[in-house]
Amino acid sequence: MADYQTTYSFNTFALLNDGTVVATGKDIGDKEKEIAVTGDLVQTTSHVYSDTFLPVTLEEFSIKKICKD
Repeated sequence: MADYQTTYSFNTFALLNDGTVVATGKDIGDKEKEIAVTGDLVQTTSHVYSDTFLPVTLEEFSIKKICKD
């Protein structure tokens, strides 16, 4: 089954007057940032993001469609 993400805590979406949907934030775009967590748990992770609005395509969530995949 495909991985369907339906929560976007670190993203901002906007609907333009012409009907285009744009978004910015985590897992959108092609910029990469390395984040180091320090303290008791030392861990470095890399995240892809966009700091500008990019056009995106939205798809309606359907459990029937997910179960078919």
